[in-house]
Amino acid sequence: MRTNKIIVSAGDAITARLVEEAGFDGIWISGFEASARLGLADNGSITMTEMLNIAKPIVDSVKIPVWVDVDTGYGNFQRTVREFEKIGVTGVCVQDDEEGRKINSLWGGNSPLMDMNDFCRKIDVKRKNIKIMARTEAIIRGLGQEEAYKRLILYSDYSDILLPHVRKEEDLFRINNLTHLT
Repeated sequence: MRTNKIIVSAGDAITARLVEEAGFDGIWISGFEASARLGLADNGSITMTEMLNIAKPIVDSVKIPVWVDVDTGYGNFQRTVREFEKIGVTGVCVQDDEEGRKINSLWGGNSPLMDMNDFCRKIDVKRKNIKIMARTEAIIRGLGQEEAYKRLILYSDYSDILLPHVRKEEDLFRINNLTHLT
């Protein structure tokens, strides 16, 4: 029995239906792809309303889980969670870049990360039917695995899923092994 879930990116309803029909476990709506489809750079310039307008038809067209990359949370993460919960997304992924300074790290962006405790306060929001994926940029920003471990351990108390963002395969590590630092 397979326990890992495979989610595939889809930026529109027809692609989402094809992903579902192919038997994948869920949909990922990428902030990078959503920005690119609108002719914008992936630097926080997409608005929450634009992302909601992309996500709603996708959610309505499939029965599998839909996850949305909400970058740094559009300035008011409590409201962001509430609005995406209303349209029925499974969860939102929020990264620990400093608010208002998001730069796509895959392009070598090096904006500062939020203080870990500030990020935990940010993602500690009331919610009913939506999950939160906490993403750290620590490894991809060159701060190292120890920094990522510390952040992910702290974030685990406030989120449902953890995502360490990496650029190179050798930077990957198993989240199940984080307990050695607690």
